[in-house]
Amino acid sequence: MAKTAQTMSRYFWAALLCAGAAGGPTSVFANDCVTSADKTIAYNEGGMSLVGARLVDYIAVIGDRDLYNSKGEKLSSFEAVLHQDRANYHKTDLADRFDEIFDGAEHYFDKAERRATLSKAPYYYDCAMSEQDIAQLHSNTLSGANSVIWVILFKQENGALAVYASPVG
Repeated sequence: MAKTAQTMSRYFWAALLCAGAAGGPTSVFANDCVTSADKTIAYNEGGMSLVGARLVDYIAVIGDRDLYNSKGEKLSSFEAVLHQDRANYHKTDLADRFDEIFDGAEHYFDKAERRATLSKAPYYYDCAMSEQDIAQLHSNTLSGANSVIWVILFKQENGALAVYASPVG
């Protein structure tokens, strides 16, 4: 019963997050280190500042099948799970519970080469997250415990692609 309440709480926060500005989730949930407006993203943490073109943002709902590749092998990295989530959504046309609500409008990752970015690009996280928090996010995701993640793919000023990821709820 507690797990169901916790899961529903995550979906409630994800729904609230999605109800933010038309350009995507609001910076209130990102402790003001990320702002996403129109088609830009600004990331500020510890004196480091990045500004880039926001290509896509969505709420990833990670299901059990996202933890395994198409050969049935357990995935071993957070990035691979996000990659597999998009592959499952676009290739199999089988959405996880609530995918249609939270990330069904996402069409950017419909091609394999675009999904591969999720495994190769550098990742940035909420500025309030410590290294231990990031490690816990990865561990929880790989074990299936953290099922809702805000993801933004953006192009940095130098042209390289990067990913911002933050747990929701």
